[in-house]
Amino acid sequence: MYDNRIVPAPDTYFSGTNAIAAFNNAGGSSYTGEKVPVENTFGGSGSQDSHWRESVLENELMTSRTGSGTNPLSAITIQSLADLGYRVDVKQADAYTLPSTSSSSTRSAEASEGLPITCIIIIHPDAGPDEPEPITLDLKPAGN
Repeated sequence: MYDNRIVPAPDTYFSGTNAIAAFNNAGGSSYTGEKVPVENTFGGSGSQDSHWRESVLENELMTSRTGSGTNPLSAITIQSLADLGYRVDVKQADAYTLPSTSSSSTRSAEASEGLPITCIIIIHPDAGPDEPEPITLDLKPAGN
């Protein structure tokens, strides 16, 4: 975990080609940092280097917090799973456009209200014919 008051956090990012294409399609082509930006300053060890950067993707589901509005499961997140080798259906993505790629987040720093979140079904590429059903990830905010 980085304390950006002492040492600036590195520009951490996810470099999967499908996720980068989805990021660009969502309005990120003019983003000047590395793509797709991963959290590097907010939320402690449970969020840093494992969630999308909140100051860029704001309310997207894979940022470290859910908000009181919508939290879309974007093609960026779905395509990141494809980059990791999962079979995905990107048509299941919610509509999503990056709020802004040139300014800081305007999102509140308040904690999540624990809103229910959609779930996604993924099938790992190493799943054999003996696997009876796909893996279901039930994505809910921490503490629920």
